[in-house]
Amino acid sequence: MVSVIGIVAAIALLVFLAFKQWNMLLVSLICAVIVGLTSGIGLWAVFSDYYMPGLVGFFGSWFLIFTIGAVYSEFMSRSGSVSAIAYKLVDVFGKEKILLVMFIVCCLLNLGGVNPYVQIFIVWPMAVVLSKEFNINRGIWLSVFYLGLFTAQLFPGNPSMVNTVVS
Repeated sequence: MVSVIGIVAAIALLVFLAFKQWNMLLVSLICAVIVGLTSGIGLWAVFSDYYMPGLVGFFGSWFLIFTIGAVYSEFMSRSGSVSAIAYKLVDVFGKEKILLVMFIVCCLLNLGGVNPYVQIFIVWPMAVVLSKEFNINRGIWLSVFYLGLFTAQLFPGNPSMVNTVVS
């Protein structure tokens, strides 16, 4: 029972500190300690047996996707194409519908078969440009991104991993 309370407390702390914009690496370490101590696991075992193998496994399996997505995003940002695309969308739809525009962009990327990990590298530079231009809080963009991602998952014929595996 104590371990369940520790897990709930760690998740609540993680969400709270994420809203306070703390460094997520530091927050994940703190939460891992909370879960480990409430589960009766030693401090060294928390990091050596559970935290590090999970972290290394995740980044190891997705390293190539993260790297290619980051390089592509940097190339798009430095070439000026991100700004050009963002301003063209604003010209077409108007600045009062900018959240709808970004939602549509996320849906179209998902329907095009772009991996969600790569999508965030594509959409985030646009969001940063639009945030500066129209004084929009950056916290709203992640919700727009996930709304576009999960809404497009529902479309039949979407080449996402879920629909590919189920077929």
